[in-house]
Amino acid sequence: MRKNKTAKLCSVILVAALITGTFAGCGDSEQESDTINFSVGLADDGTMDGIDPADYVTPVGYESIQIPETDVAVSDEDLQSQIDSILQNYAETVQVTDRAVADGDTVNIDYVGRIDGVEFENGSTQGEGTDVTVGQTQYIDDFIDQLVGHMPGETFDVNVTFPEDYGDEAVNGKDAVFETTINYIKESKLPELTDEFVTENLQESEGYTSVEDMRTKLRDELYETNKQQYLYEYILDNSEYKELPSDFVDNQLTLQMRYVETQLESTGATLDQYLEQSGYENEDELKESFRDSIEELVRYYLVCQVIFEEQNMEISDEDRQTFFDTDDISQYTEYYGEGYVNRLVMDQKVMEYLSENAAVTA
Repeated sequence: MRKNKTAKLCSVILVAALITGTFAGCGDSEQESDTINFSVGLADDGTMDGIDPADYVTPVGYESIQIPETDVAVSDEDLQSQIDSILQNYAETVQVTDRAVADGDTVNIDYVGRIDGVEFENGSTQGEGTDVTVGQTQYIDDFIDQLVGHMPGETFDVNVTFPEDYGDEAVNGKDAVFETTINYIKESKLPELTDEFVTENLQESEGYTSVEDMRTKLRDELYETNKQQYLYEYILDNSEYKELPSDFVDNQLTLQMRYVETQLESTGATLDQYLEQSGYENEDELKESFRDSIEELVRYYLVCQVIFEEQNMEISDEDRQTFFDTDDISQYTEYYGEGYVNRLVMDQKVMEYLSENAAVTA
């Protein structure tokens, strides 16, 4: 299976950060490793420190799970979507000028803003052009929406009203006209998928030898992903929970908040700015928004550890090396700590056990 170490590392403990859709990647800065203890609440062997998971949860019927074929089957559409995602890494950006702007388009524009016929400060692109995406880029009022339907090369007026609290007395609450020119629409052109393309670009990194080989391996990977997703949901839904260890949940919530703060710091933003832009009243409200995902993470930790211990599993150096796809995992243990590294391997071994013992039925 193709490996994405960053995704693996993010997927377990930084679940809630991904919900915001704002932060991508783990371990991107030296500052982060200095200020975040990813192994908080975990013993060096990956178990939950001072917690007997059997006191909190009883897994039910996990030894031979029956999986309906319809829940794991890979559709042609899913396979093509995965292929397109890979090809997107090799896409060429082209400038389209023969059709009108539509919702979702990325458009390069120039504009000059005027109030009462007079240009105002910082209201122009100075002819340098700027990219905006209809439906995503946030400009004042409905500026971006007014681009829809216009053709590249066309110059027209965009009429907007600045908010009363925009923050600049010169424009607060005033009507403005932006003389706008659409330069071109930006589109990504995917390369043609051929055997030659596969061998030149994907054989060394992914092991694909032809288009057919690529399709076969990708379908197998997606099938296994669907299978593990089913198993993940199964053990969470079919386990009996007494309660959750509140101190551990609180530690994970605090860890999550610290992760958010360091990611913001790395971009030069502040937590207050993020709260305002995201509509949260305060830090506590943002923290509470992560609770459901964190509690799901803790339930997963509990269930996996019980299964791990009931099946007398162990973690070897080979297991760690296989998980991280390297003979030297010291960079990971130094960065994330022994506890978190072993926790990742523990959970993966449990999922592999469940997959090996599950049966897919028609």
